[in-house]
Amino acid sequence: MRKLAPMHIGIQARNPRYEGIRLDFKVRFHAGFEFNFYSRELRRKLVEHLSPWARDPGEGLSFGGVVYKSALLDLVEDDETVDYVTDFRMYHLRGGPDDTVDVNEARATTPDAIFVSDATHDIAPVTEDEPP
Repeated sequence: MRKLAPMHIGIQARNPRYEGIRLDFKVRFHAGFEFNFYSRELRRKLVEHLSPWARDPGEGLSFGGVVYKSALLDLVEDDETVDYVTDFRMYHLRGGPDDTVDVNEARATTPDAIFVSDATHDIAPVTEDEPP
């Protein structure tokens, strides 16, 4: 790139900043869908949705942007195995004290940031005494 740049322009390359998204919620699956297996499948779907380029190297990276909690809730609720979801929380992981605050949207803190899925998401079963 230096060969293509004008004489007094410096070029510097660096890795992007990664900002994680972690979800924490309770779910009730439809009858016949065992919790342990289908919660793992749901976690896998969430990781693939938030980090599609990790599974498919041909998928382009998106820098910056916004992740909306409502869009992720829709994704979970639209899964054919899910009956309903409660206590849905989203955390924007940046390596600071605010990582434990439930947010409705996560905005990239810098233009070179890439949103990634946290390694796992906290999915718990809805207990019998909790109403839908």
